[in-house]
Amino acid sequence: MLNIPSSNIYIQDVIDARSNKKFIGYINYNNKTDSINLKNGTAISLDNYLKFILPQDDSKVPIYVEVSNLNIIENKTTNYDSIKAELVLTFYKKTEGFLSFDYKSKAFYSTANKDGLKGFESSLRQCLGICLTDYINVNKINTQNKTEQIQIKDSNQISNIKQENSSNQTDESIVRDYMLTYTNKQGINATGFTVSFYSYFNKKGNNWIFPGILSIDIFSIKPAYFKQFNYQSAKLNYYMPGICALRKLNDYCWFNLALQIPVGSEVLIDFYGKKTDNIFFGIEPSQGLYFIPKSFGITFGIGLYEKFLTSEVYKSDFGFKAELGVKF
Repeated sequence: MLNIPSSNIYIQDVIDARSNKKFIGYINYNNKTDSINLKNGTAISLDNYLKFILPQDDSKVPIYVEVSNLNIIENKTTNYDSIKAELVLTFYKKTEGFLSFDYKSKAFYSTANKDGLKGFESSLRQCLGICLTDYINVNKINTQNKTEQIQIKDSNQISNIKQENSSNQTDESIVRDYMLTYTNKQGINATGFTVSFYSYFNKKGNNWIFPGILSIDIFSIKPAYFKQFNYQSAKLNYYMPGICALRKLNDYCWFNLALQIPVGSEVLIDFYGKKTDNIFFGIEPSQGLYFIPKSFGITFGIGLYEKFLTSEVYKSDFGFKAELGVKF
């Protein structure tokens, strides 16, 4: 059973609006990939289950549920078994005989799999619970929040009409996405790596997104560059808040312009053993191309970066970077 709040709704119908209805996910094991699906198909299976959880009640409001996206991936080795699941549900209400968009909810769930084949069902139930809880809570807060009616007399027409009018319709839902990445940097004056966290709001149809960034640099200054300064050792620590502008080139490829502000401290020791502590700051612009999946998954990018600092021993740099991470 799902752990969801009490509500004034029941499920009237479930529609599978995905472009590929054959599978709900994949299992990767020993360099092999097998597809997985629900026994009776996604629409029928979820329709039966949700009608059992939220059965028809004439005193409540009927809700039509569209499965906009469903993706479950299991990565299995001899020592480890994990499952990641994503579910996007779109909720519709019927007003004056027509269906109108009411709300869209997105759920992401990741766990170590200890249930074998039942792990897929457990992950799907978790996502269903998150989406339904989200919708029920929002519906309670503001039951008057409606969009322009979509003129649909039959719930089975939802998918076809959305595809036929996709060029004229705009999905107004906004979701927050995150990325966690590892970047290898090869500069003229220093080499190292960076761990970065991105957070941004994304609206379907947008050609621009503007993630906020927070990064931590771990690097080593090249001896040939360092020896020009009158110090025998240096220890630098800093973090880099910033923002980037991503321009969409196609569904997966983005051009990135970023600007980060390194802020930190350095401990310097000269050849007489004198210790000096300094605060420094700077700017680090960068440019590159990024691959970003539509839902959760692997992201990567390549690009160039420039660095200008007020540090006594690391004043500037220019280099190449390769970034790998995950969107969730």
